[in-house]
Amino acid sequence: MTLRVGYFGGYDPAGRNRILIDGLRAAGATVVEHRSDVWPDNEAKLKAAAGNVGLMRGIARHVRGWRALGFRLRHPVDALVVGATAHADLPLAWLAARCAGVPLVFDPLVSASETIRDRGLRGSTSPILALVTAAERALFRLADVVVADTACHGAAYSRELGVPRDR
Repeated sequence: MTLRVGYFGGYDPAGRNRILIDGLRAAGATVVEHRSDVWPDNEAKLKAAAGNVGLMRGIARHVRGWRALGFRLRHPVDALVVGATAHADLPLAWLAARCAGVPLVFDPLVSASETIRDRGLRGSTSPILALVTAAERALFRLADVVVADTACHGAAYSRELGVPRDR
């Protein structure tokens, strides 16, 4: 039997996600993409995170994207993967995975709060940064498995976001 993987969310279709999707297919898995065009690319997403108005518009974009994604989960899968940089899609993916009785895998690549700090988009005492970090702690816990590309990222997810090491 062929493994069927649903790749889900408003993820960037290039880069890491394309490499993982192509790798899954090369390994013999059937990958069904359930993608919403929430952002044209990661730079647009980061630009929105830099301002309060942009952040609110970004949330509205995700809500519209969720409506579109909710109608796409018609094919049975063995696992649901939320692609890199699609953090905000985890609640809908969690619900879909639970309804389908399949594990939810999250490949974040990096944490959003880490990116905000590294790029200087918000100050270290910013209430928005604190809110993003708190939201990420909740979001990362929704996944049955969190993919970390390095041991350092795995340790950071555990230490900073409360992801149990066995997940």
